[in-house]
Amino acid sequence: MDRLEAALAPERVAPEGGCRGVWRGAASRAGASRLVDFYSCAGKPDGNYIHPSDCTKFMSCVAQEYAYERSCADCHPNPDNCPNGRLHYDAASDACLWSYEAGCVTEQTPR
Repeated sequence: MDRLEAALAPERVAPEGGCRGVWRGAASRAGASRLVDFYSCAGKPDGNYIHPSDCTKFMSCVAQEYAYERSCADCHPNPDNCPNGRLHYDAASDACLWSYEAGCVTEQTPR
């Protein structure tokens, strides 16, 4: 497996005290990513980063050059846990979590 494949391969783990799975490392399902040009990975180490405008997505940088937009997993819509029908990315844990756990913050400054 090369560096690009390793960076994009999901690792599913169960969180402490729960049976619901979260995605760490790659934080998303395989195949739910796309190469983009609106995000710069220049000077950033390989890893996942906050999406500039969408809490249900995150950015993955590879080789300080390639930026991938990735989506968190779908969840059953629920006003408390999953208001958008998709988990939210949490940078501190590098995982997609329930919206109330993630405390959504994007790179865009509110107007």
